[in-house]
Amino acid sequence: MAETFVIRFDDADPDLLHWRSGAQGASGSCAEAAQALGGARPVWALSAFDATLLWGRFPKTSRRNLEKAVPFHFEDRLAAPVEQLHFALAAAPDAEQAWAVGVILAESLSAGLGKLRSAGVSPRAAVSELQLLAPQEGAWRVVLDETRALARFSDRQAVAVDPANLPALLMLGEKGVDAQPQSVEILDCRHLSGHGESDALRSEVEAALTSWSAPPTLHWRSSDESLLANLTQSCPLSFDLNFLQGPFSTRKSVSFAAWRPLKLTAALAAGWLALLAAQALWDGWKLQGEAERLAQQSERIFQQTFPNSRLVDAKVQMSQGLNALRAGGKQSDDDLLGILGQVGAVTAEARGVRLSRVRLEGKSLNLYLTARAVADVDALRGRLAASTGRETKVVTASQSQGQVVAQLRVAP
Repeated sequence: MAETFVIRFDDADPDLLHWRSGAQGASGSCAEAAQALGGARPVWALSAFDATLLWGRFPKTSRRNLEKAVPFHFEDRLAAPVEQLHFALAAAPDAEQAWAVGVILAESLSAGLGKLRSAGVSPRAAVSELQLLAPQEGAWRVVLDETRALARFSDRQAVAVDPANLPALLMLGEKGVDAQPQSVEILDCRHLSGHGESDALRSEVEAALTSWSAPPTLHWRSSDESLLANLTQSCPLSFDLNFLQGPFSTRKSVSFAAWRPLKLTAALAAGWLALLAAQALWDGWKLQGEAERLAQQSERIFQQTFPNSRLVDAKVQMSQGLNALRAGGKQSDDDLLGILGQVGAVTAEARGVRLSRVRLEGKSLNLYLTARAVADVDALRGRLAASTGRETKVVTASQSQGQVVAQLRVAP
């Protein structure tokens, strides 16, 4: 059977990590753990004092609605405000339609997960230590060391207490379970710190069980292994309840090791996107400037063509003015509208040429403009003649203050 890597932060030193796989185990920093794991995705065992297990029955509804309802269902049983807690829901209810729910301070889970991921350790699951202690039919199981006693009473009852409180827990446990156990299995791992098997604690446990109406059999064993080592010996390969869900879901994160080969590609992509964004901003700025220039030119043409009108909306008023001219018979539809439209289009595209005034004389259109050189004026004349199909000639062109002032006439 494949072995499962299990990692756990030390109770006293938050920067020290313990890891275990089968019979092999070690301790060190997160970086050392990442090297030892060799890319394997471990199970992160959360302290049973931090990660609580609860069970409850809920009306049938969607999982999304259930996730919203769970915090308020357990609110009265929790010391911390639900806003500070992270709730993890089992994949499915058990045979009796009871849901397992994991509860932990969101800040605590976030801090630990940040340390692991920054070192390149990406756990595939985070579980309470209580989940590593599988239930046993007809028996209560207890594993204890110097700092904690993990007790598993049934599929839906598990708790962690200080070892000194274990006798009281067992004494009260008789009234808090549906079926009395035939035996209580206690595995003592405290010898690693020189405590050995505590006769005082064992005597208190025996006295607590003797007070029951039908005392169960006590099996007390000592182990040469640590608590974590004993838990991992029967650790399942998968867990129905994974604390890494919602904002902590592993689906939303990529390990550092997986990211490393993509660094150059991602950097190039980011640079390319930055260039595209800059180009888009530049093009937008140019188009905005061009639109403003054309709008000003349209207003200027309107004011020159209809000097007695007050400008409000050049587009609308130009249309109204042209309609009035057509109605008055002063110019044919095609002539005036065609000349004005074509002149506007050609001069807008001309570089180095600025149209300053337009004057309608009879059926001829006089254009007054400035240019950088006489050649620019002649080039514009040629484009106007080609575009309008009408004779266009340069009436005047003179050099003044470094620019050419010219007049063009478009014949009817």
